[in-house]
Amino acid sequence: MGRIPEHVIEQIKESNDIVDVVSSYISLTRKGQNYWARCPFHQEKTASFSVSQSKQIYHCFGCGAGGNVINFVMTYEKITFPEALHALADRAGISLEEYTYQPSDEEKSISSRLYELHRLAIDVYKNTLKSPEGKAAREYLIKRGLDEHTLSTFEIGFAPDAWDTLLKTALKKKFDENLLILSGLVTESERKKRYDRFRNRIMFPVFDTRGNPVGFGGRVLTGDDQGAKYLNSPETPVYHKSRILYGLHKSRDAFYVTMVTKQDKKLPLKQVLFSPPRGYPAGY
Repeated sequence: MGRIPEHVIEQIKESNDIVDVVSSYISLTRKGQNYWARCPFHQEKTASFSVSQSKQIYHCFGCGAGGNVINFVMTYEKITFPEALHALADRAGISLEEYTYQPSDEEKSISSRLYELHRLAIDVYKNTLKSPEGKAAREYLIKRGLDEHTLSTFEIGFAPDAWDTLLKTALKKKFDENLLILSGLVTESERKKRYDRFRNRIMFPVFDTRGNPVGFGGRVLTGDDQGAKYLNSPETPVYHKSRILYGLHKSRDAFYVTMVTKQDKKLPLKQVLFSPPRGYPAGY
């Protein structure tokens, strides 16, 4: 198990003709030696998207997008390089099982409990947003153009201004304290006192591509100068910041901006873009 060798990657590319793959997503028309279509990556009226069967590459003369068959699947599906490799390998009947990491039963159990814990946190934060304690947060969100439908769709909530609301709730639900620390939802002081990481913040849950809740982005209310304006969940067994796109689980047809870059620099949530065709407001 481990990294997929270069010769296997080449085998996957050679076994997936780029014209066949691209045409399974969009309609192509042959003109001369190449195939043409309107670019799937930007809006245009005339076809400037070219696919070369002889070179096994694609290129858009309008937006500059281009690459091989793996790049196309990654960009179109909004998935990672390994995910694209596995998708194309499955399409060609190539087994990657020996190169695929298989988590142990214990690791699977930890992941499942982390998902359950994050789901509990989402419910706590959503209920708080709807309560009198969340009135100021609700008014702020509405002022910024987020309607009830958007709040519900993205399960936005509010972490109460208390040290142990989530901690106490999770313990009542029989979650292990060590798991709470592992999740990043609860943190520990130098004196071993444990308390909620997120307090008095508007909470944006983050999901993986399968829709499992894996982390949060929290924003203080306007005028609150205590602590960082934006606070994100730390890396955990289920949350890897460089692999997560905020909102991607809701639509693979829309473009989204990562809440946290690979350099671990926090981006304002106002830079998260919701897809206009889906009816979500552009800008927070």
